[in-house]
Amino acid sequence: MSVKTTAQIAAEILTNVSDALTKQNTAAKMRQVLDDLNDTMFSGKVLEVSLSITSAQIFALNSTPLDIVAAPGAGKYIEVVSASGLFTKVSAPYTTNYVLGLYCDGADSAQISDSALLISTISRNIRFQPTSTIVNPALTQIIPNTALQIKLAVADPTAGLGDGTLIVKVLYRIVTI
Repeated sequence: MSVKTTAQIAAEILTNVSDALTKQNTAAKMRQVLDDLNDTMFSGKVLEVSLSITSAQIFALNSTPLDIVAAPGAGKYIEVVSASGLFTKVSAPYTTNYVLGLYCDGADSAQISDSALLISTISRNIRFQPTSTIVNPALTQIIPNTALQIKLAVADPTAGLGDGTLIVKVLYRIVTI
């Protein structure tokens, strides 16, 4: 079996979509064509997303995590490749509960995290570091068909102790199980 080029795959997809749209197909057939298109386009491909976070959102980032990538669908999960954050200090760094993480919704352990950005005394950019689950192998980290969220690890920061904004950029892939 030969490996198809991207152009060959794209032509095949366009033909299948065109056929599906011009023929009298059932909803199930259309869903299959769209699922095949999604699998072909996104399986293993590195995608990018960014999210701007206000100071008010940072103060609630543990109790109200923010979705950065929507749940990918049944039989798939989100794998974080890398992440970075740009912190813009307004008046003061955050002084409590400042460990940021990217979590699958419902997971115990972050895929990637940072413990220095929100305590910065200057505006700066930092790359997040992968999180190991070796310390406690019973922790969940990657959960299929769940959104990827940014949240603070322990609790919300103490109100009034910190002021700044954050832009988080994430490179990730959708993995089919």
